[in-house]
Amino acid sequence: MKTRDQRQGGVSFWDLLILILAGVLVYLLYIRGHLDKYLPVQYQYAAAANAAPGGDDASSPPSAAGSPANSPIDLARVERRYWPKMISLQRAMEFPVIIEGKEVGSVKVPEGRMFPLLEIRGKEVVIKNGEARQTIAAGDTDVLLRVHQLMGRR
Repeated sequence: MKTRDQRQGGVSFWDLLILILAGVLVYLLYIRGHLDKYLPVQYQYAAAANAAPGGDDASSPPSAAGSPANSPIDLARVERRYWPKMISLQRAMEFPVIIEGKEVGSVKVPEGRMFPLLEIRGKEVVIKNGEARQTIAAGDTDVLLRVHQLMGRR
């Protein structure tokens, strides 16, 4: 029987086992959102769709029970890992329609419509609306309620 040094380019059982375990570890970190800060936004959104927090459907709006209306949480200080992937509008809004850099009109978006969250800027949030980014007041969304749920403060 040949020893490891005598084989030519073979991979041992232990080498394969280490590679498989490393792959499983990276996959688990990915689906739990621990790698989000290293990924482009479109891949963060995909991870959230596959592993919604708490087993809930990521697109379903959270219940109003235990609403954090008088919350002491400062959104500007919330860690990115507690940012929800999707948020919904709490009231109907009008968004501009921009074609080739020019505003050509507006569209009315109904209450409850879900949007991917891109950024939290103090009392404002940046959402993805098609290919455009929209900055709206955080109070016009359910972002605070979803942050509470992700932090475990129901």
